[in-house]
Amino acid sequence: MNNIPKEQTKLGLLIKDFETKNKISFKPSRAFYNDLSIGQKRFWQIINGDVYPDTKELNSICDYFNADARDFIK
Repeated sequence: MNNIPKEQTKLGLLIKDFETKNKISFKPSRAFYNDLSIGQKRFWQIINGDVYPDTKELNSICDYFNADARDFIK
């Protein structure tokens, strides 16, 4: 069975950049999910590219990671 890596999503790349800049491993806590008002399952579906974030979720993610929402629009 081939393990072909899935294309990295923009959020996945943002998290990798966050980890590199802050020299930490991103391990979200329950408080993180509560602050973003995004459930754990939903957040990982967004990271994996299974679903797209709605406007509120996108704004929360961009605020947390200090990112520009325009970077997420195709």
